[in-house]
Amino acid sequence: MADLNPDPGVPVSHVIWAMRNFYPELGGGSERFRRYLPGLRARGINVSVVCTTRDSALPCGSLVEEGLPIHRHYLPYPTPSLSDLTLAQGALGMSKSTSAFEAPKAVQFHGLRSSMLPSLWRLKRRGVRILQVVTILAAGEEKTVPVSARRWAGQMLSRLTERMCSKIVVSSAVMGDDRLRLGATRRQIQVISNGVDLRRFSPVSMESKAELRARLGIAQNAHALLYMGVMTPRKRVDWLIQAFHQMRASNPMARLYLVGPVLRPTMQDMREASFQTQFQQELLALAGDQLNRTIFFMDETQEPESWFRAADVFAFASLNEGLGNVLLEAMACGLPVLTTPFIGRAAELGIPGTDYLLTAETIESLGAGMNRLANEPDLGRQLSRAALNHVQVHHDLEKTLDAYAALYHNR
Repeated sequence: MADLNPDPGVPVSHVIWAMRNFYPELGGGSERFRRYLPGLRARGINVSVVCTTRDSALPCGSLVEEGLPIHRHYLPYPTPSLSDLTLAQGALGMSKSTSAFEAPKAVQFHGLRSSMLPSLWRLKRRGVRILQVVTILAAGEEKTVPVSARRWAGQMLSRLTERMCSKIVVSSAVMGDDRLRLGATRRQIQVISNGVDLRRFSPVSMESKAELRARLGIAQNAHALLYMGVMTPRKRVDWLIQAFHQMRASNPMARLYLVGPVLRPTMQDMREASFQTQFQQELLALAGDQLNRTIFFMDETQEPESWFRAADVFAFASLNEGLGNVLLEAMACGLPVLTTPFIGRAAELGIPGTDYLLTAETIESLGAGMNRLANEPDLGRQLSRAALNHVQVHHDLEKTLDAYAALYHNR
């Protein structure tokens, strides 16, 4: 086994991460935690991963990739419930292993359901703490419906599942309140920022910005609006395109760059994948004759910081998020952020009008906000300075790593 703890003087704790997908399959949450690994190792945390995949080309079973122990389960026709049940059973199996690692102190899940209860119970009986990381706030309002016996039983099972957790990690107080509604207790909730690597995500000089634009194919005199993320209806990319058409009439040098994939492995069934492909066709139709003239669809990038540094505005119209880490990363690069309201938006993101520009939740207001930032460069500079300070003070990755290490060590 590779030595994952470079400092022999640091106490070591082992934690299992249970994730539906893991590198080389890209998913927002799993990729973020993968980037935590070096900092966690330096703080005495040894990690192993149990994950699922529907990609038959990926090696499965127990293996070590880049020094990281992984047990990957192949599910040719996965559903979220099947994936989560497989993860719970896989984590239980890993906890019983006597090879490679000491017994884990904790297993971290990114979502729980009542079908996992038997495995969760066995983990707790083995002295393993159950941690749940919540990365997104679900859309939709709670509806008042008659409480049948079946519905009541389901609610009780959900509450019991929630209560199995030693800690439930959220990135904002708003998300914490939502978990209380679902049955968690205040004692279980712990707010930890997703964190931003301020060495990677930082502003650059105008000379460096010009070099990045030349490399990325952005005209030096263009007013470049950027969106980065998966092309899904939840992200309301169609709103961005329609708002851009509206603002381009008075800003002919405006350009919209939509950077990200159509499909993600975290989309768990073929029906949803087909729906995503259909949505992509709708986006292309919305772009119309401006496709590859003023509106550009770009592949997913391994260098998001380059796009943040090259653009002039980050535009966002998502329906629901966790905290919206892509917004914090843009802010850290000195990029003014424009967003509509979204479910999950919280005080931890900053102050609207000071750290970012918030519009009303309409396409017309979003377009007006795009126009305002194009026509008022001083406003963009003010937002940029305030947002950069906010991220540096409240969302430094080093603080996030300290908090997770303390959680894993059970301090």
